[in-house]
Amino acid sequence: MYLRSKVLAVESISVMLVLVLFAFVTVTLISSGSSAYSHILGSKKAVESARVAYSFISMKVKQSDAACRIDVVDPAFGSALKIDVEDGLYST
Repeated sequence: MYLRSKVLAVESISVMLVLVLFAFVTVTLISSGSSAYSHILGSKKAVESARVAYSFISMKVKQSDAACRIDVVDPAFGSALKIDVEDGLYST
C-alpha cells in the first residue's frame, strides 16, 4: 500500500507540473500577442499620420501651383519648399 501512495504522489506532481507549464505557455503567448498588437498599432498610426501630412502638403502644392507661388528656397537649415498664400502676407 505504501507503493500505491508513492505512485499517486508522482502522478499528482506530474499533472501539476504539466498544468503549470501550460499556464506559463499561455501567459507567454498572450504577452507576445499583446506586444505584437501594440507594435502594429503604433506602426499604423505613424503611417496614417504621414499619409495625412503628405495629403495636406500635396493639396497645398496643387492649389498654389497654378498661380506660380511655389519656390524652392535655401534657408539656414537646408532647402525648403516655399508656398506663398493668395494675399502675399503669409508664406509657408
